[in-house]
Amino acid sequence: MDPKHSVVRVFDMAGARVDNGDSHVDPNERKTISVSLATAKMADGTYTVKWKTLSDDDGDEASGQFELTIRR
Repeated sequence: MDPKHSVVRVFDMAGARVDNGDSHVDPNERKTISVSLATAKMADGTYTVKWKTLSDDDGDEASGQFELTIRR
């Protein structure tokens, strides 16, 4: 993944971002992307994780999303 053009974001059910805006690609392998969560903003519920990547190898773009449920 191209670190400058790859990102992951997390949103609550109202559409508010609950990540810390520190999405980053692992600099050693460039195959893993992560972001930390603003847990103080998060309650039990369902969240949407949206991601977008740009391949460092061939320039292909990919994107998607999935849901994550938190229950304590």
